[in-house]
Amino acid sequence: MKKFTVPRFLIAVLIVCAGIALYSCNNDGPDIPPVKLEELPGNYKGKLITIQGSARKESVRDFKVKKDTIMFAEFPVSEIVKTVVKDPVKTEAALKAIGKVKYNLKYTASVNTASNVVELTFAPKTLELQIPVDGANKKTIVTLAAKEKGFYVGMDRSLRFAVKAEKITVDGTALAPYEVIDYNFPFCIKN
Repeated sequence: MKKFTVPRFLIAVLIVCAGIALYSCNNDGPDIPPVKLEELPGNYKGKLITIQGSARKESVRDFKVKKDTIMFAEFPVSEIVKTVVKDPVKTEAALKAIGKVKYNLKYTASVNTASNVVELTFAPKTLELQIPVDGANKKTIVTLAAKEKGFYVGMDRSLRFAVKAEKITVDGTALAPYEVIDYNFPFCIKN
């Protein structure tokens, strides 16, 4: 009977040791500091994916983030101009004449500690352009919207957001038919 007592005791000790060893592995991994609102402002560079219908274009854009505003020194307007001006030669001339278009995208931010992200709720304003075509300027008003929140992710310190050009009005008349232009910024990092 003593022969069975020692092996059972050893098995019990081994099971307890294995449990402790496996539990200690549970806490292994990188320590990721919690995200703060103060981390968000700065100069960013990010991938921009522009989609209109079946057309898709990728580029890299620079922008600045302030306390409550994302500031574009050069907002991407080529798809807007191509939608208004159908002729490719006239489109290029109009883009050169327009030059760089500044746009400020307002937002409010809040920290989501459970997901370790800063959530951005956008309040986009309309974008107004004067597009020169055949010696005259077409007053173009672009209605921008942001249906989804943006995120500053604590895990990799990246900014992700999207906006849409939902409607374009030229000289008071809405373009119809019109395909929505999506501006997706899936991964932006500080410079």
